[in-house]
Amino acid sequence: MNPDASGRVKFKDFLRAFRLRTCTLSEELFGFLDAEKNGSITFKQQPLFQQSCELAFAQCDTSGCNQISEQELGDTIRLAIPDYDEDEYI
Repeated sequence: MNPDASGRVKFKDFLRAFRLRTCTLSEELFGFLDAEKNGSITFKQQPLFQQSCELAFAQCDTSGCNQISEQELGDTIRLAIPDYDEDEYI
């Protein structure tokens, strides 16, 4: 990623780094990573990010087998983003 002088990464640089398009899912993902909810992410947020990832994994792993299936991930995304259109992201 390409952080600015303060070490923060803005949404457009996040998209560029991961080769994503602007869409509801990428906005939701960035919002999830933006632990301080200030429109940017920084590696200083790593402990909060790790906690967020662990929580997200636990929510997706509905079978409790410590793995996330494609079906479980899709089900979780559809719950989190009601207007999710799978065709938009393929």
